[in-house]
Amino acid sequence: MAYNFRILLNQNSESLHLNLTGDFDGSSAHALLNTIKRYSRKTNRVFIHTGGLIDVHPFGRAVFRDHLPEIGPLPGGFILAGEKLAV
Repeated sequence: MAYNFRILLNQNSESLHLNLTGDFDGSSAHALLNTIKRYSRKTNRVFIHTGGLIDVHPFGRAVFRDHLPEIGPLPGGFILAGEKLAV
């Protein structure tokens, strides 16, 4: 995982907000996916805020895009806030 990658989270009964900071590589993508899997069971919607990302590696974006469907649907869906991780 990129040395400076962090996931800051805020959760309530309706939504999970994940604020990403640092560089996003393949390992960072797996960390994000695991965080979503772990916390999304208790919420309806997941917001992924990408404004704090510095560098998004193409491989990291591909890993995230390819494995996101494995998490399954959420009633409120996934919302990407920002264009840095657009899938």
